[in-house]
Amino acid sequence: MVLSRHEIVEVPEQVLLAVELQVACADLPLKLGPALERVLSKALSRGASPGRVIVRRLADDGQTTRVSAGICVAEDTEGDETVRRTLLPKARTARATNVGPYDGLAEAHEELLAWAKGQGLTPAGPPWEVHLTDPGDEPDPARAEAQLYLPIKR
Repeated sequence: MVLSRHEIVEVPEQVLLAVELQVACADLPLKLGPALERVLSKALSRGASPGRVIVRRLADDGQTTRVSAGICVAEDTEGDETVRRTLLPKARTARATNVGPYDGLAEAHEELLAWAKGQGLTPAGPPWEVHLTDPGDEPDPARAEAQLYLPIKR
């Protein structure tokens, strides 16, 4: 894991098609792929041009995690009862870039939280990550790249 380029950025509201998962923490990397395939299939069936993958970490007790896993889509894209249209709200965030295997992302989020608190910033909601590489295009997990975001109070 290599966490770098810590900064404060404003992010606009984003429309996603997403599914919610609650799984054992260790199972998350295995469950994300099939879930995102369902989301991608729904986006394509709706005529959307899918954008980046976003995984929002809603809750984590160390044993299980609850995430919203989705794909950015155009504003008018509709979901259904299993793949829902949702909004990632406009936010002021702490952001860092992580390079390394997906199984290190929870630790990377903890590092970003520690950095933010060290800067005197107060978290204001669940963090998320934007995946910049696709495992189909970059099979080496050591080169997987994601931007991590932590909403902070203004």
